[in-house]
Amino acid sequence: MPRPSSETKADGGGVACTTTHWSVVLTAQGESPAADEALEKLCRKCWIVVAQRDANIGEFGYIFNSVPDQYLARAGIGYLVWPKYGLSVSVGGRMEGVPVEDFIGDSHGWRNPGYAFYFEPGISITKGRFSASVTGPIAVHRHANKNLTDVKVSKELGLDFGGNAAFADYLITTSFSIRF
Repeated sequence: MPRPSSETKADGGGVACTTTHWSVVLTAQGESPAADEALEKLCRKCWIVVAQRDANIGEFGYIFNSVPDQYLARAGIGYLVWPKYGLSVSVGGRMEGVPVEDFIGDSHGWRNPGYAFYFEPGISITKGRFSASVTGPIAVHRHANKNLTDVKVSKELGLDFGGNAAFADYLITTSFSIRF
């Protein structure tokens, strides 16, 4: 299906989703050739209009989210505390984030770029073929960058706008492994 131009409007200009045909909505439920056909009919008629209205797009926005590159790095040291039971403790640092622009692929769409640094203590137990560990990274620094839409809006409106990202205050990560 061809995409409508940015001029397409949900207010009656261009493509419009007229009245809802509830029989088509009901038929679209389930798994059958008739349901597939009804769902396709609904999507062709109404999806773009709903997506444009609900996404609140304008001259600054996009109607889709980006699948951005992400990164994570961690380093640290461990110490075997109780050799008989394979108990060890560790301490380290962790950095994770989402870049403003992708290293691989296009950078179109919405994203929440930024980065965070964590202090990461941990404990692990190894017994025979089995191993288990728990770490608890604690955020020590978080920073939100402006995404490309925020930069454009800031320039065109003369405002300092944007820069929201969400990084946890702390995390609890666990791992279990069996050696074959």
